[in-house]
Amino acid sequence: MTKNCIYVNILLRLGGLPKRSAWIEKSTRLPFYFTFPMHLLYLDDSGSATNPHEDYFVLGGISIYEAQAYFFIQEMDKLATSINPSNPHDVEFHASEIHSRKEQPWKGMSQQEARGIVKAVLNILKQSYETARVFACAVHKKSFPGRDPVELAFEDLCSRFDMYLDRLRGQGDRQRRFGT
Repeated sequence: MTKNCIYVNILLRLGGLPKRSAWIEKSTRLPFYFTFPMHLLYLDDSGSATNPHEDYFVLGGISIYEAQAYFFIQEMDKLATSINPSNPHDVEFHASEIHSRKEQPWKGMSQQEARGIVKAVLNILKQSYETARVFACAVHKKSFPGRDPVELAFEDLCSRFDMYLDRLRGQGDRQRRFGT
């Protein structure tokens, strides 16, 4: 069987959505050899595992089929360009920052405009292929004393991602797993 070489982009920073095209241009490119298509899982956290004033630690993410990455990048680039035409690669879509409207480029937006941006991001997901899936886990930190909420959430999401891929495999989809 002939092996196809694909390049997997490793995102080496945590927090926020990748800066779309910029992260592909600046990411580390490592060759991986696969004979099957792959689903990618991008995870991001909300909250602080060590902040005693926050009751929850949340980890969420999106799983997309590898061929969907281009669609997401293109659509997010279009949205970022509509927000900051002079420097769209500086736009990062953090819901809390968008809603607070305290920092650029969100500063000066009305509450309705900010909600429209969040809805536009969610609409990109809605318009995607049916293989795109959203995963999330909220850990009530006080319910797990002495346990690392990041580890708990990560293990839970990885388990759910594996179950999702197992369901796909049961339906005849042959994919590989890779998460960032």
